[in-house]
Amino acid sequence: MAAIAFTDGNIVIGKLDRNGLRPARYVITEDTVIMASEVGTVDIPEEKILKKGRLGPGDKIAIDTREGKIYFSKDVIHKVSEGKPYKQWIEENLREFIPAKEVPDVKPEEITRELVCFGYSKDQINMLNKSLWQKKGADPVYSMGNDTPLSVLSKRS
Repeated sequence: MAAIAFTDGNIVIGKLDRNGLRPARYVITEDTVIMASEVGTVDIPEEKILKKGRLGPGDKIAIDTREGKIYFSKDVIHKVSEGKPYKQWIEENLREFIPAKEVPDVKPEEITRELVCFGYSKDQINMLNKSLWQKKGADPVYSMGNDTPLSVLSKRS
């Protein structure tokens, strides 16, 4: 879990991961923006602070050094998406890997043995696969994500 900062040389962005387990607090003065994991990293007199707060899960703060403006999560999303026809691009370019009419009608209990043969654990079958077949293709949602190792890193062949 991480709070990260990155830049393209003109815009500086601080972002907290979607779980929000790592603190990311910020202080804004007239000429400075500081983001750190702890309050008081840099001693700034209270009267010089224009705004302070913390990023929540998935939140971001962006500083455009050319425009001298600060943007928060909703503003960043709006700024990035404005003027781009993302919905149109998706509608024009979306391709199904397996057309719905070609998906075989298989009962979950019929494939459990095969899943075990291919190295799936009982937890993976119950938590990952069942949600896919019981919810008609819906990915499972977790608060901590899926920590299943990539095949190349797994100890199971």
